[in-house]
Amino acid sequence: KYEYTYDAFNNQISRIQYRISMSVWVFYQRREYTYDINGNKLVYIEYIWNSSINDWESYEKSEYSYNTNNKILLETDYNWNTNVNDWEGTNKNEYAYDDDNQILEINYTWNLNENNWRGTNKYEYAYDDNNNKILHAQYIWEVGLNTWKGTYYRKYIYDINNNKILEIRSDWSLPISDWVYKIKYEQVYDENDNQIESSSFIWDNNIFDWILLKKCHFSNNSVGIIEIEQYVNKFVIYPNPTNGMATLIMNNENLIGGRVEVVNISGVVVLSLIVREIKQSVNATDLETGVYIVRLTTKNNVVTKKLILR
Repeated sequence: KYEYTYDAFNNQISRIQYRISMSVWVFYQRREYTYDINGNKLVYIEYIWNSSINDWESYEKSEYSYNTNNKILLETDYNWNTNVNDWEGTNKNEYAYDDDNQILEINYTWNLNENNWRGTNKYEYAYDDNNNKILHAQYIWEVGLNTWKGTYYRKYIYDINNNKILEIRSDWSLPISDWVYKIKYEQVYDENDNQIESSSFIWDNNIFDWILLKKCHFSNNSVGIIEIEQYVNKFVIYPNPTNGMATLIMNNENLIGGRVEVVNISGVVVLSLIVREIKQSVNATDLETGVYIVRLTTKNNVVTKKLILR
């Protein structure tokens, strides 16, 4: 059973929960809330009924603060420590905003050993003048290094009609403690904002440039069904020609697990391996110079490329 009370502004200020014990309703849990003049919740406290002392006992609490636009700036959670009869911090979240949007969130947990707050996660956002999100980055706190480590990065660009025309994904590099390019997607739209082209690229640190993996052209037929003409490099060989060491760059993760075979001009398989990752190294230094066929076999199809050893 639940009982509720409200203030003059119809904000819930308490809730009492009962449960059945020996066919009688008895106290179980109580929650109390307070608000500012704008109706923003300032404090939430939860109590648990202690039958041993026949009274309510503090259990957990949350406190909140807001900016002048009624957007939350700080949220702090506590648990009641019965050993010291006081509140003890557990989690804290901080927020920051520009004129219209949230641009930062930092999460903390209470460190009992150091008796202070320690960061756990951080989120950064940025927006253009049309409130389109142009940046989304996430970090975790590295305790041993005492610094933030990136885990997720997306950067976006839009055209004047707010169509997303570019997305760049990056990974965190520990050696330089910064983001490095990974994958890029480009979209093209016609004057009616219909998508007519899509391209995906992968970053190659060897040449410090993007390598095209896939390109799609879209066209609307008379009944509005999208027809797709797709140009796919199932994998790219770089460098080619090569002196023996090469990298196969797959266009998607579905190719992982496929078999790569290097075949000479006589049709003999002279090298074979299983694809383990998007960028698969191939060591062909033991093979004679000449022209070979690299064959990638998956469950769905077979794709071949020419490889030149010199």
